[in-house]
Amino acid sequence: MNRRWGVLALGALAASTRVATAAPFAPPPAPEGGGAIGVLWRQAVDELEAASRARIPALVAGRVPVDTGLRGGLSALGFQQITSLSSSSALTVPGGATLAVIQAEGADVRWRDDGTAPTATVGMLLPAGAELRYTGALAALRLIRASAGATVNVSYYA
Repeated sequence: MNRRWGVLALGALAASTRVATAAPFAPPPAPEGGGAIGVLWRQAVDELEAASRARIPALVAGRVPVDTGLRGGLSALGFQQITSLSSSSALTVPGGATLAVIQAEGADVRWRDDGTAPTATVGMLLPAGAELRYTGALAALRLIRASAGATVNVSYYA
């Protein structure tokens, strides 16, 4: 087997043994015998690990690139900043809005849209720095801080 196919085969083997967990990628043990096979194995594992790390969202590092991806004729309708989140807060939705881009700043927030107010420990988590593109019933969405210091920025579109 030539080197290229060996790396691809080892890469496929390593990729097929991954388990989806929150734990860091742990490659399967290197094949017995070492030598050239061991070197190819290590290279394949290193390439897979580098590719995996490149795909980890910037959220883990606390940096989230903001790309709203809003194209195709959407119109901006307004902006809202909510700084008082010690109790459940609703959005002030401009007429005609069908999309809200919501970003948590400073601390995590929680949200619910099922008619029940979220609490600091119950609801969908929106980590600080992350954004949520919400297209459901905007008026039903309620937010609360998960910890002190949270601010929510909301841009509305139609």
